[in-house]
Amino acid sequence: MTSAAAQSIFSSMSNHLPEESREVLSAEFLHWFRIVEDHSHDLIQEHLDPFGLSLSQGFLFGLIADWALKGIAPLQKDVEGDMRLATSSITNLVQGLERKGLIARQDSAADGRAKELHITEKGWKMREQLGRRRVEWQTALTNPLTQDELTTMVQLLKKMGRSYE
Repeated sequence: MTSAAAQSIFSSMSNHLPEESREVLSAEFLHWFRIVEDHSHDLIQEHLDPFGLSLSQGFLFGLIADWALKGIAPLQKDVEGDMRLATSSITNLVQGLERKGLIARQDSAADGRAKELHITEKGWKMREQLGRRRVEWQTALTNPLTQDELTTMVQLLKKMGRSYE
């Protein structure tokens, strides 16, 4: 069965289910989604462990690197919204990355009170190593699915995600 056929069947089935059955399926979906999310976190943490990074530090480091690749040195307040954490938590994460020599804080030219976050040379080397390992955990996470199932899953998750934008 092609992914388009599977998506069509799923779509037509879910639109015609009695309300109770849709509620049961939604609860089951959330149950399995949490299991996959937990496994994803475990896989990511397993790949961060050799670098001495927590999941939150890895996520923050990735955000700072993504900004830097766009030619932007983010301010600490910029990453607070992306991380959805309190200022004090972000400060602790930033200080941890700074102690490891992966980032450096510098006074902002635009606002002397604000600090820009910059990836250090050591940080860029580590990012390159992490990038090579990222493919490993991403592949491990999706290994149980066939190519068609993975394609269908991506299409369905895109549909869900776009509905919330």
